[in-house]
Amino acid sequence: MKKIIAFATLLLMIFTLVGCKSAAKITENDVIARIDDKYIEESSVTFVNIGKMTNQIHHPAEYHVVIEYDGRQYDFDNESVYNSYEIGNEIKVIKEIKEYSDGSYTTTIKLK
Repeated sequence: MKKIIAFATLLLMIFTLVGCKSAAKITENDVIARIDDKYIEESSVTFVNIGKMTNQIHHPAEYHVVIEYDGRQYDFDNESVYNSYEIGNEIKVIKEIKEYSDGSYTTTIKLK
């Protein structure tokens, strides 16, 4: 029985440690993107019955800003950006490129 548990533990360790790719290099650049769309998802309340009681779950408003850069759209929930910019305005963002040890890479943008 101990051998089976030891073998199962060894297999679990091998599968968790093998195949993970790590970011070898992360590059960040300041770039200009464009506000493509913006919209609000209003706050709401959901009522949930728990036995004989009714509980309220409050969902806050979400201020979505859709930013387009390099043909891709990115959706951010940020009230200050929503209030500061209009559709069509340009905004400075940070372009992050993660290069992995296997040669692949991912590109994302972040708000400043």
